Amino acid sequence: MGQAVLWQVRDPWEGRQHTSADGMLYVIGGEGTIRIDGRDIVVSAGSFAVVPRGTMYGFTRRGRNPLIVLAVLAGAPCAAD
Repeated sequence: MGQAVLWQVRDPWEGRQHTSADGMLYVIGGEGTIRIDGRDIVVSAGSFAVVPRGTMYGFTRRGRNPLIVLAVLAGAPCAAD
């Protein structure tokens, strides 16, 4: 099972977690930071990150433009917790 979602991040998103799905995050536009399990990673268009199920993560944009992220959540069962 899988699910693809397009996120537009303007304000910080913190404390996100999917207990039943692994996340594959592809940055389509903008610049920002992805915090995965307490570690900050600077991202921009073309960046890719994998978030294992149960791992805490969040986003912060940089600059004026929103951070646009394509998230593919995969797992059995898969849900956007």
